[in-house]
Amino acid sequence: SWLKVPVRSLEEFHEIYSIGVQRRKVAHTGLNDVSSRSHAVLSIRITTDVVKGKLNLIDLAGRTLGKLEQVAYI
Repeated sequence: SWLKVPVRSLEEFHEIYSIGVQRRKVAHTGLNDVSSRSHAVLSIRITTDVVKGKLNLIDLAGRTLGKLEQVAYI
């Protein structure tokens, strides 16, 4: 779920980011017991009188190795 949280300092950002990391759900897959299979998106929107911008950081759930990799390289 998407949350819009105004942040006014780096300390506030760290606090909100930590909460998001703790809420992230991960689970293994049939191909790999250690794969998180959990995508994450962090959107940072900056708005001041002079500057407006948006930065999207996206983690696309690590590679699935193991059985799939063994089959691909035999």
